[in-house]
Amino acid sequence: MLTWSSDFVLRDPKISNRHLRVHCIVFEEGHDSGIPPLVYAEDVSSNGSYHGQPVPSASPPGPQGLDYCYKSMRGKGAFLLFHGDKLKLTSQFVLTFHSLIPLRPSFAGPNSATWQEAQQFSSRYGITDRPLGVGGHGSVYAALDIKSERQMACKIIDIRTPEKEHKRQDRLVKLFREFEVLRGVDHPNIIRLEKVFTSSNNLFIFQELMTGGDLFSYIEFKGGKLEDVQSAVILQQVLKALEFLHNMDIVHRDLKPDNILMTSLSDSARVVLTDFGNARHVPAAEGKQRMFSMVGTLEYAAP
Repeated sequence: MLTWSSDFVLRDPKISNRHLRVHCIVFEEGHDSGIPPLVYAEDVSSNGSYHGQPVPSASPPGPQGLDYCYKSMRGKGAFLLFHGDKLKLTSQFVLTFHSLIPLRPSFAGPNSATWQEAQQFSSRYGITDRPLGVGGHGSVYAALDIKSERQMACKIIDIRTPEKEHKRQDRLVKLFREFEVLRGVDHPNIIRLEKVFTSSNNLFIFQELMTGGDLFSYIEFKGGKLEDVQSAVILQQVLKALEFLHNMDIVHRDLKPDNILMTSLSDSARVVLTDFGNARHVPAAEGKQRMFSMVGTLEYAAP
């Protein structure tokens, strides 16, 4: 992952000296991953900013062509921007976000089986067609908590399999393992599992949205290296998470910068351990003290 940021100065007395922070996270150079750059905006002003998204309306749209619903950004962290979103800095100054990279077709089409299955919980959670990541254990999309209007992430795991019944059951056990491991976990440095829904074809896992990218991109943002104090703050939080997991007899088994997420790009950002697809619960009471499976990422495996 890579991050980008710069300074853009606006000459307006109603705009704060530091008003808006916009940062971009690029997963892959080129666009073969199918994931366009993720652009986030955060209000850092003393006067406030507003995030506007187009909304359906029964009446004719306004002179701009679309009706927008604006909500205050103050104290709510960074917002993931979608094509057409507006950022209102003052009543006279509005920025519009345009994505130059079109989204590839995804599950979100109304005729797709996944979209139809997602309608079972559409009154509580909405899933967008904006991909956030693709991994060996499923694809992640931007989502929304309908009641709180909070942005979230939804991992969708395909549980269909053409294999024989006994192999199918083994695969399902592995796919549900992440949910089973995270179900009883509550720690500020471990990804929070909000809700899980199952269908005949998919597993939908809703989690908090991390807007600062992963640790790898954070290091790139800092120029390729961190100061000793920054490294110590991050490492302490990772160790706190591991201490909590080990006290619950849980091992992660895939620790790497890509699986350590940042809540923001500030030096005091909270870090969160994620991707528990390879994690295992090994109760000490059962006498299982060792594991022998070859899992994880080869580049980060112990010698």
